[in-house]
Amino acid sequence: WAELPPALADSLLPHLEQAVESGRPFVQDEPVAFGARWFTIRAYPARHGISVFLRDVTARLEGEAAIRQRDERLRQAQKMEAIGLLTG
Repeated sequence: WAELPPALADSLLPHLEQAVESGRPFVQDEPVAFGARWFTIRAYPARHGISVFLRDVTARLEGEAAIRQRDERLRQAQKMEAIGLLTG
């Protein structure tokens, strides 16, 4: 556990210990914030411990947020156009 940042280790430790005890992988697909970055986590029990993989999904989440904002602006523009057509 010493390789994990302390803030992340505190929240993950119970899940990692359970994965080791049960022999089953731990998968955290819901992104977890660490500093200014977002990660998904996968941990696989191994013969002599556990292997933990963090995937940085920050760029993906930022892209998804940008698309949501763009779509919302488009919806607002379409509403304004419809109002303009109604008022003549």
